[in-house]
Amino acid sequence: STGHGNTNGRNESRSTDVSEDHMCVTLAEKDQFEKRKCKRKTKKPPRNLKYEKLVSEEFQLPEWLIDIPSDLVTPEHSMDTDDDRGWLVVPRPEGHRCLLFAQNGFTSSRKKNGRLLHHRFSSLLPGGSSGSRSRASDLCILDCIFQERIQSYCVIDILCWKGQSMTECTAAMRFFWLQSRLREIADVDKSGNSNKFPLILVPKFNSDVSGIKKTYTQSFGYEKDGILFYNKVGHYSKGLSPLVLVWKDSNTSRFSIDSPDGVTPYAELSCVLKLEKILQVPTTNTEFVLIALGGDIVEVVPSTMVLGQGWNLGDCLRFTVEQASLLPTPRKAGPYSQIIQVKGLHFQGKCGKSRTNPDPSCRIVFQSNQRTSPITISDIVGQEQ
Repeated sequence: STGHGNTNGRNESRSTDVSEDHMCVTLAEKDQFEKRKCKRKTKKPPRNLKYEKLVSEEFQLPEWLIDIPSDLVTPEHSMDTDDDRGWLVVPRPEGHRCLLFAQNGFTSSRKKNGRLLHHRFSSLLPGGSSGSRSRASDLCILDCIFQERIQSYCVIDILCWKGQSMTECTAAMRFFWLQSRLREIADVDKSGNSNKFPLILVPKFNSDVSGIKKTYTQSFGYEKDGILFYNKVGHYSKGLSPLVLVWKDSNTSRFSIDSPDGVTPYAELSCVLKLEKILQVPTTNTEFVLIALGGDIVEVVPSTMVLGQGWNLGDCLRFTVEQASLLPTPRKAGPYSQIIQVKGLHFQGKCGKSRTNPDPSCRIVFQSNQRTSPITISDIVGQEQ
């Protein structure tokens, strides 16, 4: 879904799974098991593809801002800092998105594809070093972005603290808890023997004109990669969430238009799609489709093309695109829906094994708009000026 107007629908319809209540503990216990298989402390554990997939599915992913919700910007004169209505705005750091695990006397981190980023280091988080070792159940999981230039973890969100799951708490509550707990830990933002990488708390502001301008113009000690908007009542949900939005331009990111180096944009718009097969109802015919993250159909492809190119079901494939736009009326096709249309889709090649997910539809449209008619900061704040 790319509709941002309904801010509660996805959380209300979110299914409850008994295993999900214990997912934080399951993730960490599995991580500990993999690491105990290593004979040397500094040696990386053997890869476990099932566990990597499990971790990759835990991330909450923002939708790209391709239309502006009516309540995104709160009038300053009506803003109550204790009010749970509205949005928060966050200066998004540039770097590797990851989950940070602290338990049983050491810390580790894993990237969005589930692979290890840093293995077995010390941190001042509860259970994160030999000096702060606590009960095995005292697990911490933080949602971070690791920035290479300053060798620091920029902490954005929290999933679990000392064994207490935070995913069902609202964003406003999670951020308050995260700020309170990190402020209690002396020197957590400094590097040392018990804290290899500084943990920097990413600031949050009310999404009024003043807060957005502050996020847009000020520096925060790290390189920015756009702006995040969090709906205050949103839970931490797996996958794409319409209650978290991301936007960027050339003033807030080196990668406002996709670029290999942050300097020169790619000559053509490109995207990554996944090959799937759907059953056409009421017939029993099957069709191959290229889908975006979340199950949106981007293109129906003939079986002759699939065979001719040597594609396999589940492959992530890279294409160049001339233009992408939202359909006026979404189309349903079995369990999938089609919400965008693309022009000039040209196959470039298969993605490497480290690429496990396709791009979301909203990202493809956002990047297309960036080259033609982008949403500007004036468009965002202009409605309240």
